[in-house]
Amino acid sequence: MKFAPLLRPLFTAHRWLFASAALALVAAPLRAAETAPAELPILSTDDVVKKELLDLDKLLAGNPALEEKLRANVDRLTEDTFRAENPDIDNLLKVRPNLGRALKSEQHFLITRALARNAKAPMLKKDVVEFDKFLARNADVRKALQKSPRQITQPDFLIAHPALAKFLEEHPALSSVLLQRGDKKGDGKAEKKK
Repeated sequence: MKFAPLLRPLFTAHRWLFASAALALVAAPLRAAETAPAELPILSTDDVVKKELLDLDKLLAGNPALEEKLRANVDRLTEDTFRAENPDIDNLLKVRPNLGRALKSEQHFLITRALARNAKAPMLKKDVVEFDKFLARNADVRKALQKSPRQITQPDFLIAHPALAKFLEEHPALSSVLLQRGDKKGDGKAEKKK
């Protein structure tokens, strides 16, 4: 307590220095969060589901053919004939018995995962929730995106699916994250052709 009166003038005289130091301590993690890679769009709060989907993400990062097959057939994973025709998927589901339940609870995970991987910035969780609801209501869009998620950036795809175009118009943050990436790719292709 004897030092408090001695430190008060020092603190008062240099408070801007202390404030700057405190701001730097707060700003550094914020800058790091801004540049961090996009998180996976997992909506479930179930820890088992999250773990299965995170493990699946790691597996699919090195196996795009398996990802495409899973995404295109996510509705058929419980069919015996499908599993018999696809021993790699059958084996995966045997080795990871909770994966089927995880993909059933997160039915659009493989679509949103593919979109998040190609997005310009992280997709906000509230937008992923709304997009998940949209896909549940619009089977034609869901089926088309299961085949090829990247086509969401194509103007012809949006013209053919006016409900999706309207949804993206109503969700400008998601639209910006998804469609600007497509615009940049298109610009690059145009420049290469010149």
